Amino acid sequence: TPESRVAQRRVYVLDVLVQKKIDQTDRDGAIAELSSDVEAVAEALYALKAGTTGFVCVGVTIDPMVSATHMQEHGVFTGVVTARMRALR
Repeated sequence: TPESRVAQRRVYVLDVLVQKKIDQTDRDGAIAELSSDVEAVAEALYALKAGTTGFVCVGVTIDPMVSATHMQEHGVFTGVVTARMRALR
């Protein structure tokens, strides 16, 4: 039916923000650890399949991995993962 085809094409965009104030004494180590966390979030979202969630991930981007503005002005690590999720219902 036309309604079921529309439901299968419905795509939602999910933004996940990873943000933490950085201890400046180990700035590089903290950035590396948090960057790894951002990548883990992206991988977990990309791995989502239909079944228990009713959604399937159709694409993931990381932008920015580290916001230079937030880091310089506030000493805060900010990374954003954007996932495109297709609803299957």
